[in-house]
Amino acid sequence: FCSVAMPAMSPADTAALCANDSVAPAIPVHLALRGVDYHVQITMKEQKQILFGVDADFHPGQLTAVMGPSGAGKTTVLNLLTQNAAGKITGEVFANGRGLHTGQKSIMNLVPQEDVLLPALTVRETLTYAAMLRLPGSVPPEDRRARVEGIIAALGLGECADTRVGNVDRR
Repeated sequence: FCSVAMPAMSPADTAALCANDSVAPAIPVHLALRGVDYHVQITMKEQKQILFGVDADFHPGQLTAVMGPSGAGKTTVLNLLTQNAAGKITGEVFANGRGLHTGQKSIMNLVPQEDVLLPALTVRETLTYAAMLRLPGSVPPEDRRARVEGIIAALGLGECADTRVGNVDRR
């Protein structure tokens, strides 16, 4: 695979996105992989190596496109960064120069290539559903609602918040 970095939002745009009190400001994170090998268990006795000595950098404030042919390891790399990989990892994975740890799993995720949204739900209902699944049970319902409304406002989705998400068959 290869990655191509492109400029993303300006600091002013980022500040505007995070201006709402219910949306935490983004902390710039530089993610890096150094000499990463990744093995998965095929059978009790057999492992298969998926990644071979991968070095990569993902800089804050830049959009990075991870590209390559099918089977090149793009999704595997992203799963390593979001700590959703269950195989054996050797090499080093860093966030701001420090080793990645399990406590960071709750603040990182990726958007899958395919839609996994329920087409019958509205934008607001979809975000509420996600908040119910991802936020700890200790977060009161009114705080969840405020968080959802803050995200809707921050992303400029107010006008379509009550519009069904839909899919290819249902718009």
